[in-house]
Amino acid sequence: MYSVRQGGEVGHEEAEIIKRDMCQGFARVEEAECRLVARELHDVMGQSSTLLKLLLHRAARAPDETAALLKEAGTIVDEIVSWSRNFMLDFQIQILRERGLLPALLAHFQRYTARTHVRVNFEHADVPDRLPYEKSIAVYRIIQESLADAARYAGIAEVNVQLRAVGDSLCLQVCSQSKGEGPAVDEGRSGLTGIVERVQLLGGDLRLDTPEHSGTCMVVRLPLACS
Repeated sequence: MYSVRQGGEVGHEEAEIIKRDMCQGFARVEEAECRLVARELHDVMGQSSTLLKLLLHRAARAPDETAALLKEAGTIVDEIVSWSRNFMLDFQIQILRERGLLPALLAHFQRYTARTHVRVNFEHADVPDRLPYEKSIAVYRIIQESLADAARYAGIAEVNVQLRAVGDSLCLQVCSQSKGEGPAVDEGRSGLTGIVERVQLLGGDLRLDTPEHSGTCMVVRLPLACS
């Protein structure tokens, strides 16, 4: 189990320390996102570009196979274009600013399932139509990073996501069942690091349960009011 909790009244000096720590925290979150982008670009673009180069090299050396090899290369180019478009949509999330959190999440779940074949079961209740943007982007990124970890490490068929407003808190639960051994998220990965940073910066609580051979269940509570 992994957990982080914040709370309590603070004085002026403590507030200054918290402000400084928040600035450092935002920098760490930004750095974690840069690492995420770099890793995704390396994994997808690097592999696809290498394969494309090999196909073109073979086509130059084997004229009788040129047509078939160029057709295969064209398929790879189409996949790169499609992946790039989806990747940019995931990071731009213009719909989040224009229509709010829930429509943005539904659009992301649709793209995620189309790419990974992992189904997302989403339940929500009493979520305000318009949350402060820092809350909306935090919840969106937390869910996005959790789903990415689930698809990468868990070998699962579905993820259950619940988002509810309870009292003065916004409660998020992301649970996945692993088919193989081990948890559905690696606690040493930068994805979890980014999630923890976001929760801390917004004064929330996080609990991560990873029972042996049983997947992962992450519970996050964020205050609805601005910190």
